[in-house]
Amino acid sequence: MIIGVDAGCLGIKDIHQQTGVWRFAVEILSSLTHQDKENNYFLYSFEKIPAGILGKFSNNVKNIVLKPQKFWLSGRLSAEFLRKKQDLFLGLSQALPFYHPFPSIIFVHDLAFEKFPQAYGNNYKRLSRQTKFAVKHCDKIVAVSKATKGDLVKLYGIAENKIEVIYHGVSKNFQPVEQIKSKKPYILFVGTLKPLKNIGRMMAAFRIFNRKMKNNYQLVLAGANELKIKSDKEIHVLGFVDDRDLPSLYLGAEIFLSPSLAEGFGLPIAEAMSAGLPVVTSDIPTIKEIAGDSVLYADPYDIEDISRKLYQIAVDKKLSCKIGEAGKNRAKSFSWDKSADKLLKIINQYA
Repeated sequence: MIIGVDAGCLGIKDIHQQTGVWRFAVEILSSLTHQDKENNYFLYSFEKIPAGILGKFSNNVKNIVLKPQKFWLSGRLSAEFLRKKQDLFLGLSQALPFYHPFPSIIFVHDLAFEKFPQAYGNNYKRLSRQTKFAVKHCDKIVAVSKATKGDLVKLYGIAENKIEVIYHGVSKNFQPVEQIKSKKPYILFVGTLKPLKNIGRMMAAFRIFNRKMKNNYQLVLAGANELKIKSDKEIHVLGFVDDRDLPSLYLGAEIFLSPSLAEGFGLPIAEAMSAGLPVVTSDIPTIKEIAGDSVLYADPYDIEDISRKLYQIAVDKKLSCKIGEAGKNRAKSFSWDKSADKLLKIINQYA
């Protein structure tokens, strides 16, 4: 089969935007194209995918650049499909072209914009309209967690048998080799600094905790700084961190903190678990599904509770080691090869 793939995100040149769906697309396509010996993949993008990224994929991949970027999905990609029919369409970015005269599989990463529309501003209507169209008109939906599947059923009325769940993986190259040097022990957050990551409450909780610890700790925030937060004596804002540097950053930390208000899967949490870090995170359905009993949970709306859980894990070394080890063991169940294998089985149903 010829499988057309919405790989528009892989043409993004700004490294600060190479997060989230971009990371997912690189990992799942790398594993999928190496496992699949039968099908060919046409990766459609509005900018040329860098050779370094294409080199991660197998030789059954071809990058097709379609310009312009404006109205790319609804206009340019639809026009291409009118001219050149594929056997199957794979949508990695929660979207579907208007014209798609062949079976389609769409990934849905989360519906956080439906629960927190105010956090998305002018993007809310576009995301809602785009996602509703995609899930209604595609043949199969792949949700990245059971919680996301539940949201699709509850909020959009999608039939359960139309949705499969495929978890993200943790990169097998995620092996820390060099520890980051720091004058103070640090607590780490990885992710885009935006309202739904609960950055304000996280920083407030850390400051309360740090007073109890005689200001001995530092909070390190690693991720695109959408909120324009500035570093101070207690909080160090790194900004965007390249994937190659993340393992060392995890290895140097004492605790991983992520009191997010919403997650589709929570990849940084799984990565922290894989690195053996004790994790303090939100008691929300998605994270409970992914992390199970291998983390310490806090109410993301309760600053005192977040602070209390940080203190508990910082002063109790036995608990810290126990949680770190439990997380490492649980993270072994998340593999991009496993994810790709499940996806390939779905793809082959349309052969």
